[in-house]
Amino acid sequence: MPIEREIHAEGDVVYVKAWGVDDGLEEAKEYGREVASACETNDCNLVLTDERDLKYLLSTTETYLLAQFYCEMAPKDLKVAVVCGKENYRDGAFWENVAVNRGLLFKAFVSVEEARSWLLGTG
Repeated sequence: MPIEREIHAEGDVVYVKAWGVDDGLEEAKEYGREVASACETNDCNLVLTDERDLKYLLSTTETYLLAQFYCEMAPKDLKVAVVCGKENYRDGAFWENVAVNRGLLFKAFVSVEEARSWLLGTG
């Protein structure tokens, strides 16, 4: 099953709800391109992605390569909060480490409320 998603913008924020299986590097890159396109189209630099229903099956190497790809593609002022399922948080935290080390404002969470608060600077 591929990565299914709904993407919409509200104000300065692109909201993403993703589900299914993240099991292919090229498909995951396409998912990222689609989110980046939504940011550009809607002139948004904030992204809140809810991936609690997305199963992560990428290898550690693929996760690293994906994070590196996103950092090369993303605008420098982009700020991304990703909400992972508890079972995927370790992979999300690894992704965060790779991304932050390359200059992307990115943080993994298991709570939508905490992610929103961090993203909007209200907490």
